[in-house]
Amino acid sequence: MGFEGTIPSQLGNLSFLVSLDMSNNSFHGYLPTGMSHLRRLSFMALSNNNFAGEIPSWLGALDRLQYLSLSNNSFLGDLPANICNNLSNLKEVDMFSNQLSDEILSDLSNCSRLESLSLSYNQFSGSIPKELGRLKMPEVLHLAVNILEENCET
Repeated sequence: MGFEGTIPSQLGNLSFLVSLDMSNNSFHGYLPTGMSHLRRLSFMALSNNNFAGEIPSWLGALDRLQYLSLSNNSFLGDLPANICNNLSNLKEVDMFSNQLSDEILSDLSNCSRLESLSLSYNQFSGSIPKELGRLKMPEVLHLAVNILEENCET
């Protein structure tokens, strides 16, 4: 048994933190806004918990982030529109097995260093954006078990 409960907003006071792994616990609730102060983070893993709500837009302020894992939670709604406009260092994004919906953002093509994108087991709909074909270094692209249309232009 790991940790449980909600993440205290005071976690944001650890402003020199570069790596945060809180995976495989029983945390629940929303990600506190105070985490937006963790501007030095390059690694954030919060997978396999019970987080809920929308993925917060303040993630776009963590401009040193290279690895982001929010998989196996209960996040819902859209991906934040600014996720790749500000996070140009992102190399790996794992958000599989949530309740994310709407269309996959064409802005993901702005993540020029993205090597791995895993959005499987969500509720994305529409077609796969042709802009994803502009990714320079993709090694992994997982989009299985969504509600995507067959038509895929690259």
